[in-house]
Amino acid sequence: MVPASQPVQTVYFEPDPEPEEPAAEVFTFREDVPLSAELQEVLWDACQEHKVEYALALGLIETESSFNPEAVSYVGLMQLTPDSFPADLSPAENIQYGVAFIAEKLDQYAGNVGAALTAYNAGHDTGNREYAEKVMAAAERWRKE
Repeated sequence: MVPASQPVQTVYFEPDPEPEEPAAEVFTFREDVPLSAELQEVLWDACQEHKVEYALALGLIETESSFNPEAVSYVGLMQLTPDSFPADLSPAENIQYGVAFIAEKLDQYAGNVGAALTAYNAGHDTGNREYAEKVMAAAERWRKE
């Protein structure tokens, strides 16, 4: 006797779902930051574009210019040197150039924040972390606020 054939059952396998991207952070105006909403958003966007922590950028601006866009020791909020950057930048452009510059230094020094900040300030990593520690302390305060 020959066994009756069983009906063929087709099984479909669903591919594993793609891992979900983490929700992108969105800009939120902070009343405790002494910059206009427009400049805060420019800073936020520049930080997102260059993968620089927002609190670090705030600490850098606080240390460099005390949030004064007219600061003139060098030029503007990020205190860019006129030898390397245009002197007639708007505050928004100053932020964009400054964030791009610290991002470049972070890449150059393989993510070593102390070395990158020292190079931002001195032109190269001198090994002296006094300035970097000041910026990092300010950044820590911005993280907590």
